[in-house]
Amino acid sequence: MRLHRNQSHNQRGKQVVVVFTSNNARIFINPTDYADFVGYDIVINPDLSKVTGVPTHYWKLENETIVPMNQTERLLRDDNIKSRGIDNKVTFKPRLIVKEPEDISGFYVSLVCCVLVAMVAALFIILTITKKIG
Repeated sequence: MRLHRNQSHNQRGKQVVVVFTSNNARIFINPTDYADFVGYDIVINPDLSKVTGVPTHYWKLENETIVPMNQTERLLRDDNIKSRGIDNKVTFKPRLIVKEPEDISGFYVSLVCCVLVAMVAALFIILTITKKIG
């Protein structure tokens, strides 16, 4: 992954990430993890003014700037897309989400406390009924 950062943010404070696939560029807003983009060239908060109105499959990265392709590059890209199809897929690496042991132990402590409270309440009800009957 080649990571290119532009420190500017847009007016709404959103983070824009452009990911270059084999024959296209994909735009992501506020991605949760840059590690998802391993194997791709990405640009964070790019200046897109040079490619306004240009389809993303005609974008290229040149000197850490996103610029439109020239006519020759566009013809080559068109041929590539005709033969292989457009590459819209960004494959994310799978992530396993595991809770920390403290989180799990806290859950069990809460569960045990609830069970104990329920058992004490049940015992109190049983004793109250037993006193009334006996």
